Amino acid sequence: MSKKLCALFAMIIYLISYASFPAFAADNAKRGHAIYREMDTALIGTITGHAGIVDAVQSGLPTYIIHATGLSSSSSSGSGVTGELVHRAPFSEFYIEDRDYYGTYRMAAGSDTDYINAANYANGLIGKPYTFVNQMTANLSGASGTVSIAEILRVRCDGVVEYSFEKAGIEVLGRTVDGLYYWDISDRLHFQHHMHVTHSPESQRAIMQRTSS
Repeated sequence: MSKKLCALFAMIIYLISYASFPAFAADNAKRGHAIYREMDTALIGTITGHAGIVDAVQSGLPTYIIHATGLSSSSSSGSGVTGELVHRAPFSEFYIEDRDYYGTYRMAAGSDTDYINAANYANGLIGKPYTFVNQMTANLSGASGTVSIAEILRVRCDGVVEYSFEKAGIEVLGRTVDGLYYWDISDRLHFQHHMHVTHSPESQRAIMQRTSS
């Protein structure tokens, strides 16, 4: 069998495997889009959900995800990284058969270049430990300026999305405090206002657009 026929056969099998799941076939994803599913833990999974950043696609379908796996996760990225760290993983790790898959999402704003930048920032978070309580923790000195990746200590799954999007200039969740609006988690002045119970994967997904065609 020729190389071209082998490649064609592999692509057909790939598409058939995804087409058996309508939600997958409708993704129309691009690199840098957010991706969501129900959380691993059944007790609170439907309340909070789980989030990641699409890092690679094939024919509009997500193939690799950057996400922070939580304390309950025992999944492995296949690269020696198991649970509790931000890592790059195949879609087969992100997807869990007995948990609802919600699909890929984006904000109404933002160009393709902005989302590519978001994916690049997400790659910079790889190796950061997981945190459960807040979107992220950081060792910050100084009241103003940008929150660099080097200053970030721990990240929750929705923190990966929030930081990557907003560092790329794509607003996700914001809060008004004392008449002032804070939305950019990568800005020192805004950072503390993202540490709030209203910020979660579900609240992110609620204000985004599904990327399905």
